[in-house]
Amino acid sequence: MNSFAGSFSILRRVSVSFVALLFLLWLICFLHFFSSVPLINKERNSKADAIIVLTGGVKRLAAGFELLDKGSSKLLFVSGVNASVTLSDMQKLSENQAIGLDYKYIKCCVKLGYFAVDTQGNAVESVKWIEENNIKSIFLVTSNYHMKRSHLEFSLKAPKLKILEYPIVVNNVILTEWWWHPGSMLLLLTEYHKFMLTWTRAFFIKLIS
Repeated sequence: MNSFAGSFSILRRVSVSFVALLFLLWLICFLHFFSSVPLINKERNSKADAIIVLTGGVKRLAAGFELLDKGSSKLLFVSGVNASVTLSDMQKLSENQAIGLDYKYIKCCVKLGYFAVDTQGNAVESVKWIEENNIKSIFLVTSNYHMKRSHLEFSLKAPKLKILEYPIVVNNVILTEWWWHPGSMLLLLTEYHKFMLTWTRAFFIKLIS
């Protein structure tokens, strides 16, 4: 009986230590992920062959229009667009953002992708267009908390593509003392777990390739 109790006690201690170790590893990885969320944009004066905007907010599109307008790139691809959105809507949106791109310019240089419904789909859809147009470098425009996973998805689909991160700081996602803001905390934790799933998939892809 004492032997059984002793074995159970050892097993319990080992289990508790294992769970504690897993939690510590999870916490370290999360803090690393959180610290990698860009707070500023370092690529404002760079140039690339194309701009890729992942839909999800007006500020992302405004940034894409701004890059196009100032000549940082000559082509803009918007991935994950609603089926009802047209190039005319893009032109009106650029006017609403005080950029006002000419419709002929929009028609020439802006392309819309309607296929993607998630980040992996964004990468598949965008890389297909990138390869068709012989693009070697891009600005990747998305929210700052979403950038790490987006970059990884694009790197998986196009390993040789030069990716210039163009993160958009989202005002309603609070990165300072986020633990006091349930909405921001939930968003960051969700994005972290999605990133880890993507990273795991990437690890196994490289392992078997």
